Amino acid sequence: MVKAILLISLMLSVSACAKIQISETITSKPIGAATARLGWNESSHRAELKEFVGVDPVSTEWCAAFVNAVLEESGLPRSDQYNENPLLARGFLSWGVETDNPRTGDVVVFRRGNSSWKGHVGFYVTSTIYEGQEYYLVLGGNQDNSVNFSIYPVKKLLSVRRYPSEENEENEEKSEKDTEYSRQESNQNSRNEENSEEYESRNNNSYNDDSDDDNDDNDDFDDDEFQDRNMFIPQ
Repeated sequence: MVKAILLISLMLSVSACAKIQISETITSKPIGAATARLGWNESSHRAELKEFVGVDPVSTEWCAAFVNAVLEESGLPRSDQYNENPLLARGFLSWGVETDNPRTGDVVVFRRGNSSWKGHVGFYVTSTIYEGQEYYLVLGGNQDNSVNFSIYPVKKLLSVRRYPSEENEENEEKSEKDTEYSRQESNQNSRNEENSEEYESRNNNSYNDDSDDDNDDNDDFDDDEFQDRNMFIPQ
């Protein structure tokens, strides 16, 4: 699977006292598809948004519709394959599998207000701490009526969701890299063994040749002299 590779350089103002700096290469198909609509808003891009998400963004809450459209474009299942209402943010609570270790591109679901059914959904980008409180930086739609990066407090988080195929694909890529590394290491060990055997063989031949010469020329030296001379024979 070919993934979109994006270079994101973003300075997001959280308040007059806090900022989040992102400057990294991010590999994620959903993040790539969502970023392609970055800056779209209800007033200037109403027609484009309506075509992409399938609802009128001015009259309909469209954060879940945006996530579903991004997932569909990325080749991943929509939430309405698991929940009847594709416009319900909390419908993503039954999508994919839950994880406690958020990764860029994961779907994050937050509660909204004190309602038992209202919520917000978007894509996780990174985490930050501000004034002792943890926040998630989220890329999503219907965030201040547009597609943008916004922060949400983790204390309002309901779930982090990940589709299994995404994790399996990364595991397969890691396994392939590990296998290639093991193969290269095995080849290197084999070469080292061959070199060691060749070196030992050469040294043995040299030892035998030197010993023969010594025996021919010095048949009458005593044991002490032989022990001293042995110290200079290559081992």
